[in-house]
This record gives sequence, structure tokens and C-alpha cells, in this order.
Amino acid sequence: MDAATTTLLQHLLDDRPGAGTDPAAAVTRHAQHRAGDHHGAVGRLVVPETALVASGRARTALPDAEPWPVTVEVAGGAGGVAALAGRSAAGLVLQAVETTLRDLDDLTGGVGRIAAAAGALTDVEVFVELPAVPGWVRAVEAVEAVGLLARVTVGPELDAEELAGRLSVLVEADLPFAVVLPAGQERPGLTVLALAMLVEALVDGAEPAEAATLLRAVDAGRVRGGLAHWDDATAARVRRRLRAVGTDLGPTLADLVALGVAPG
Repeated sequence: MDAATTTLLQHLLDDRPGAGTDPAAAVTRHAQHRAGDHHGAVGRLVVPETALVASGRARTALPDAEPWPVTVEVAGGAGGVAALAGRSAAGLVLQAVETTLRDLDDLTGGVGRIAAAAGALTDVEVFVELPAVPGWVRAVEAVEAVGLLARVTVGPELDAEELAGRLSVLVEADLPFAVVLPAGQERPGLTVLALAMLVEALVDGAEPAEAATLLRAVDAGRVRGGLAHWDDATAARVRRRLRAVGTDLGPTLADLVALGVAPG
């Protein structure tokens, strides 16, 4: 594994348990990933706001008491973000928040309200999901202007061109983002690497339709060949935009190991 791949994957993969997963089970699995041979790729544990206390309780029950960085996903827009001010859970450190714009008729106003709520949080990144509705491009500009970040959730049927088009707007706005990948993909690790190559192509000025080919009929040899031309600066340039990939961590790590690229 070369330096560029190590830089690309370093703590890139956020651990997103499936909806309804028992917090104790999610914490136990995350502990196994963090203690595994390829812990270098493991990012934050994503915790629903309703499971924050239970997740902290499960964390402190484990032998290693070192606090974990977590992302808390809130459903209540600005109100949900504001409710996190002053909240804590033993054994967990709030590093990021994810939320979604709720008022589809006033996206930029919603961005302003979330930014105001985020002001009560210290050293916390706030990622905002931008619904694909009229006005979302203007909302991107508003998100960038107030220092928030974007989140893009990929549907179960990964539409490569649609994803490339949305990420192209974010890259053009120089707005960092996280991507949430659907569970159940056949080669999730390969998709993560292809996604990184897509981002690199967009940063290099490729048109979305051209960049989207990197996610269609993804081939391991093609991806390996593409990454072989990267240097550390290329990987760092991609990571400046692509802050995290939320994924089903077990299958994704296993796939990256099979591809020979998961960092230890």
C-alpha cells in the first residue's frame, strides 16, 4: 500500500449502523473495527440523537475508556442542532453533526437557522443534507458562506451521473462534503475508491458525465491502475473535499482488505 492510498483512506470511513441497530451492538462492532488490523481507515461512529446516551453507556462498559469521536445525526433541522448544545455522553466526543434542510420552500433560510444553532457548538463540524429540489444550488452557496459542510446521500440505486452532477456543484463551490453510500453493495470498498477517483476527476475539471464513467461498471483493475498514478498531494487534494464516506463498515473494510489497500 502506497502513501497516497494511506492518505486517502486515513479515517475516511464513518461507521453507519443500519436503522434500528441496538446501540450496544453498534458500539461493540465499532470497537472491533477500531481494534482491528485496518483501524487506520476507521472514522467516526455515527449515532442517532436518540441513541447518544445509550451509546455512551455502552462505550463506558468496554475495557478501553479512551473517548471515541462520534457524529450525531439529528432529524430536527436547526432545532435538533440547537438541542445538542451542552449535551454530552461519557466515553464519546462530539466531533460532527449531520442534519437535513426541512423547509423545502426556503432552503437558504434553513441554512441560516442551522448556522445560528451551530454557533452554540464548539469545534464541531456540521454537515447539511441538501435536498434535490429547486433552489438547492443557491443553498450550496449559502452553506459555504456560513462555514457549514454538505452531505450527499446516495440512493439504493446508485445513479452515477446524478451523483457526479451534484458533487460537481459542491466542488465548484469549494464546499467540503461527506457522502453516505447505500448498504448492500456488492463491492463497497471498490465503490469508495471509485468515488474518490470521481472526486479527483471533478477537481481536475472533468465534466460530470465524463467523471460518472468512473462509477459505472467499476472494475478493480481499472481502479488500481488509476490510483497507481496518484501521489500524496493528489490524495490530500481529494480529502480536502471528501471529508467522510458513511458506509456499512464491516463489508467495506473486508473489501478494501481483499483489494490490498486498507491501511493498518
